[in-house]
Amino acid sequence: MENAANPTAKILYPRFLIQVFEQAHEWIRRCEVSLDICDNKISADKIKKEDLENFLQWNRNNVLRELIESFAFFLTELRCVIELVEVGTLAPEKAKEFKKDSESFYKQLKTVKEKINIFEEDELFLHVMNDLRNCISHDRGLAIKDKWEKYGRDGKIKFPRIAHMFQDSSGRWIEATPPCTLPENTGLSVGIIYEEKQFKEFEEIKFESKQILDICMAMHLFLNTKIAPAVDESLKTVLLKNSSS
Repeated sequence: MENAANPTAKILYPRFLIQVFEQAHEWIRRCEVSLDICDNKISADKIKKEDLENFLQWNRNNVLRELIESFAFFLTELRCVIELVEVGTLAPEKAKEFKKDSESFYKQLKTVKEKINIFEEDELFLHVMNDLRNCISHDRGLAIKDKWEKYGRDGKIKFPRIAHMFQDSSGRWIEATPPCTLPENTGLSVGIIYEEKQFKEFEEIKFESKQILDICMAMHLFLNTKIAPAVDESLKTVLLKNSSS
């Protein structure tokens, strides 16, 4: 490929981009399947209840770790696509540099943010996820303040989840948590609720499977509704600029 302004670049970059996003969603789906298999397919008949719960918690933490590590790899692939469009080629030494940067999630995300728009609350969500991954990988799953305090964070993770909602008589939206009785002439709707979870010093990092599935859904939504449009807008601008120059 000679440069990003030529017709070939305009044809190839959407295909590469689609593959990168499809792979990212596939990694998330693998995490979801892992949770389902361990939670619902393993019989407790021959396993002590305490041992089973310890195993399930270990698996949940592995899923969290896998989620953020997979996202780091997605960022590496995304940088390759952006480089391909901007420069017109992807030199082996550049690809090697991107891969090495993936060892630092902070640097990786910072570099991508220079190219596309990432909202502050989404950036914070990803950084806290990485803080927790560090604790799971290096501190036996215990929350260590040093992992996030130096970056000005407090160990609180805030993530969106999809919920059934209804409006009360004052027009306020309320989550429909079973069992509940809906007001007359009121139907259910679907909305987004933000859930918070705070970890204290040396507290064991624990999530329920439902919470992790909510985080997986948050990642799917983030990729589809935030990252994909931002990337598309950025790369279209690059192509238009190069075409007119």
